[in-house]
Amino acid sequence: MFSIGIDIVEYDSFDELSRNKLFLEKYYSKEELDYCYSKSNAIPYLAARFAIKEAAIKAMGQRGDDIFYSDILISKIDNGPISIHLKTYPALKVIGSLAHEKNIAVAVVVIFQE
Repeated sequence: MFSIGIDIVEYDSFDELSRNKLFLEKYYSKEELDYCYSKSNAIPYLAARFAIKEAAIKAMGQRGDDIFYSDILISKIDNGPISIHLKTYPALKVIGSLAHEKNIAVAVVVIFQE
C-alpha cells in the first residue's frame, strides 16, 4: 500500500513567519533551521520544507494516520536529494521531491511500507 501527498506554498506567506521564533521551533527541527538559515535567503528553503511536511501529512492522512510537523525530519546533503524520516513511523519509507519557482515551492511525497 502506498499514499501520495502534494502541497504548494507561496514564499510571501513565509516573510513574516521566518521571524517568528515560536512558529519556527514548533514546525522545524534545529537541523532544518540550521540548513535553511545557512542560505543567503532562508525563505525559499523554509517554504519548501513546510510544503514537504504538508505533503507528508496529507499522504499519512490517506492511510488514516495522524502525524504532526515535528514528527517529520528533512535533511539534505549539498547537491544531493532530500531525505525524509517519520519519527513516529520509522518502518515507513518516504520519498519526496520538491521544486522552487519565483514565488512558490511545490512538494510531492509518496509513503509506502517496505
